[in-house]
Amino acid sequence: MSVGEKIKCIDPKDSDLSISRQCDLLRLPRSSYYRPRVFTFESNENLELMRLIDEEFLRHPFYGSRKMRDYLIRQGFPVNRKRVQRLMRLMGIVSAANHNLSLFDSFKSISGPILCFFCCYYSWLPWPNPQ
Repeated sequence: MSVGEKIKCIDPKDSDLSISRQCDLLRLPRSSYYRPRVFTFESNENLELMRLIDEEFLRHPFYGSRKMRDYLIRQGFPVNRKRVQRLMRLMGIVSAANHNLSLFDSFKSISGPILCFFCCYYSWLPWPNPQ
């Protein structure tokens, strides 16, 4: 039985059983009974932004929230990055860009003959002669 069905089973006007006891019998937390069940719908402006984000994401799947915000501003929608992040998260959109920023940390673990090879190899490369 879902939470919604359990909530419908509770009769707040029942004088014999309190709401707390009815929740216990249905194994429903009281907080679930008292929680507001109002669903918030996105505004028309947010739906339009989501449509634009979706279209641009299909063209450029590597755009993150910053570039997507810049695109929306160019289209005439003044939005901030947090709003774009929220809408992208709501739509399940994640940038396909490589987020590996630890490239240089991997060189710290190189030692011995491998490091010597790289240093020797690159020291023998001819430098272009600027003229």
